[in-house]
Amino acid sequence: GATDFDQSTLFKKIYEEEYGSFGGAPYSALIGDFEFDRTPSDMYLLEQISHVAAAAHAPFISAASPSILGLESFTDIDRPRDVSKIFET
Repeated sequence: GATDFDQSTLFKKIYEEEYGSFGGAPYSALIGDFEFDRTPSDMYLLEQISHVAAAAHAPFISAASPSILGLESFTDIDRPRDVSKIFET
């Protein structure tokens, strides 16, 4: 459901054991050492992590795959394209 994130191990570690506990040490930021693409599984994971990060008042910082912008590599970023079309799908 929409609130499943608060039952996750990540939520318990980040929020319940630190931010939500007296004497806990809240995280300043959450760092993901991986990149997200537009696949449904990545979008779902990103959504769930964003809920945990928001509850803990900590930004989540990770990387976007070049495929998010329709690129094979970020070295292609300077090639002309209509970026608005990418975000319409």
